Amino acid sequence: MKKLFIISIAILIVFSHFQGYCDEVSDLFNRANKLYAEKNYLKALDLYLEIIERGIINPDVYYNIGNTYFKLGKKGLAILYYEKALKLSPFDREIRDNLKYVEKTLGNPSTLPSRSLGKFLESLGSYFNLRILSYVELGFYALFMALFLIYTFIRHMRFSLKPYLFTSLIIFILLLSGVIYLDRYSLKHPRGVIVQPKVEVLEAPISTSEPAFLFTEGTKIKVLEIRGDWVLVVTPDGKQGWIMANQFEEI
Repeated sequence: MKKLFIISIAILIVFSHFQGYCDEVSDLFNRANKLYAEKNYLKALDLYLEIIERGIINPDVYYNIGNTYFKLGKKGLAILYYEKALKLSPFDREIRDNLKYVEKTLGNPSTLPSRSLGKFLESLGSYFNLRILSYVELGFYALFMALFLIYTFIRHMRFSLKPYLFTSLIIFILLLSGVIYLDRYSLKHPRGVIVQPKVEVLEAPISTSEPAFLFTEGTKIKVLEIRGDWVLVVTPDGKQGWIMANQFEEI
């Protein structure tokens, strides 16, 4: 009885601290929103970034940071945080509209020609990312477990349930394999955004190499290879070359 009382007190203490922490973060977010509404963008940005530094991962915070950077004229960073927000909330129309608008103002949206297969795959991938696929996978796992329990305990339904049971199991295994593959691929080939006004792209990973072309602010890239401080990157339209690892920000 005494142990149960001590455990209960400990849970209450932890909960009260967690509630206080949530209230503190919520207060920071509200203050930042108020400063943004007052057009005090620098101070609003400081508070939004403080929320991120506290370990909070939230699409609304990322979205507001993107808006704030845009107001400050830092469009590359705005694109970066809109992309971060889309990773968490890929079906949010407002985030997508703002991202397209900022890319349009830069005059160099990092997209493929509208009729290409790559464009379609890029668009599809932006909706069904690793996070969404994980949720779908869990949904099919729950479906399989529900069917398995019915199959186990309700004998007269076994024959009719067999096809659905095996189908849900196969889909779950395929999705699990896909999630594992995408997770490893994204770790090995992260996506990023050029946030500097201009970045020289070299033909080889040495400082004396000839420049191949320029990346401008807001260009979206994917890492293909890493060699020390150098990374081989490619844009959605197929341009690739070497840049320094500190010349882009990872999404």
